[in-house]
Amino acid sequence: MDTTLTYSDPYMSVGKSNICDSSGQLLLLCNGMRVFNASGNLIESGDTLVPLAYYNYYFSVSAVTQSSIILPVDSDQYYLFTPVPTDSNFNANWITNVDAYFDELWYHRIDMRANSGAGKVMKKKVPILQHVKLSQSQMMACRHANGKDWWLVKMAIDSHKAYVFNVGHDTVFLQHTIRFPFAKIRKELHGQSSFDASGEHFATMSNNLTGEFFYGDFDRCTGILSGIKRAVAPPKPFSSLIDSSITGLSLSPNGQLIYVVKFSHILQFRISDSTWYTVSGPDTTDIAFQGYKDCAVAPDGRLYIGNYDGLYKNMSVIDNPNGLLSNCNFCRKCLRSAGSIGYMGTPPCIPDFKLGALSPCWPNAVEEVKLQAPYKIYPNPVAKHLLIEWNLNGDSSGVAQLVDLAGNILLDFPFNPGYQIKSIDLSGLNSGIYLLRFISNRQSIGYEKIIKQ
Repeated sequence: MDTTLTYSDPYMSVGKSNICDSSGQLLLLCNGMRVFNASGNLIESGDTLVPLAYYNYYFSVSAVTQSSIILPVDSDQYYLFTPVPTDSNFNANWITNVDAYFDELWYHRIDMRANSGAGKVMKKKVPILQHVKLSQSQMMACRHANGKDWWLVKMAIDSHKAYVFNVGHDTVFLQHTIRFPFAKIRKELHGQSSFDASGEHFATMSNNLTGEFFYGDFDRCTGILSGIKRAVAPPKPFSSLIDSSITGLSLSPNGQLIYVVKFSHILQFRISDSTWYTVSGPDTTDIAFQGYKDCAVAPDGRLYIGNYDGLYKNMSVIDNPNGLLSNCNFCRKCLRSAGSIGYMGTPPCIPDFKLGALSPCWPNAVEEVKLQAPYKIYPNPVAKHLLIEWNLNGDSSGVAQLVDLAGNILLDFPFNPGYQIKSIDLSGLNSGIYLLRFISNRQSIGYEKIIKQ
């Protein structure tokens, strides 16, 4: 451990997240309900980031894995996301129902240039998803193929589906909803989602006492999950019980292994042939064993594994998570805290901030060949009708196409010389990003990004 920071106020539990600056210095940390700067002080407007009933019941600290995440979108600008239960949902379901759920997803916009670098929440409690049933956990992000924006993936709880959001420097919107081809068995107790180091593979689990989890391919250009498969972790004996639950999950950096953490064992699942391997079991007698819990690959490439209960003063570490069995170099309780109190039960919820851009895909093309005058397109963002205005001289003519990010042509129309205005009805399209492409003499003359609300 390079640095130990001790604060008197911000208690960090399972729902924590954080982000560092480009030099590796801590910048922001969140406990799922409040956000602090590196000095451990609440930033301005950084308190009560969730509804009041939920906030008060849990004493202003989230006890849910992956219930906050911080994403950088511009210089010193950040989005903080928190899934939440509304007060009406909380009062009706949370106190008496073990299968309680979140029903909204909020974002908060943070400017770290404000207050002379102390930071401020500029926008707060902005809902981007409402009237739904969301997993308490299972939220992770991946860098967009353009190297700037983000994909935020949040799992539902009433069915196996993922809500995929496009997070840009000035917009956040639901790109699409992807349904898994499997029946939902029951709701969750614990859960995690994970991307590999390339961002091209995704895995998720919600502990439903069956040991099931899901994995598939992820397209960083379109945000589409595909090839989704289901697997079930083998039960493991523990004391007089059979441990059929899962408490944590992470893909290896190379995307070839999935680490499945049970209370009593740490397992590897090799994707290529669906083979299971056992990395570790209990390290003491059953009654004294504190249990394994959430896990995550850190920026240093190691996999850190938290504890289910106990004093939370250490984590187990896998130095080489791409290695099979003993080649992964498992080290039990090797990350230790010198602090007298603290919480090391769960790694923080952070994406891979170092992931860069891919070769150009549709959003990159928009920026590289952005449409110029004499075209005007408005309003943009648009809810219903999009107006396209042009005034072309000479023999300029061609065809305009509206396409989605997968390149599918949704509609087209001709454009001819002279002054014209064209109205397009987009009310039947889902919210998201589309591209208006203009082609003349079989060559592209420009694109415009259309944001459908």
